[in-house]
Amino acid sequence: MKGSQLCECKCGGYAKPGRKFILGHNNKGIKGLGIGRIPWNKGLKGFSSGWLKGKKQTPEHIAKRVAKQIGSKRSESTKGKMSVSKKGEKNPFYNKHHIQETKEKISVKNKGRKQSDEERNRRSISQKIV
Repeated sequence: MKGSQLCECKCGGYAKPGRKFILGHNNKGIKGLGIGRIPWNKGLKGFSSGWLKGKKQTPEHIAKRVAKQIGSKRSESTKGKMSVSKKGEKNPFYNKHHIQETKEKISVKNKGRKQSDEERNRRSISQKIV
């Protein structure tokens, strides 16, 4: 094109005569596409937000945070949502099975274990429902 030059954002287009950039482009790249911009997470490992980024929590701070949550209870609706979120195919163990070695370990651990009456009744009721 006569009198035009390549756009300085390096997009390959031609700017109008007397202009350095195509309309909508600027010295930081094409507007909206972020070409030529440095990503906000360049050089960072993983993702951590806010004041905790790159810091280790002291054991005192962890204990303080845990103590703050003691006594708080989840609502029934929250419990229901949590339950639904792990049912069926969403369950991380769905369609998986323990290997024989693990089954044997569980068996050894439970051998000689006495069930309380309450536990026996609970299991009995759950078997009758199914």
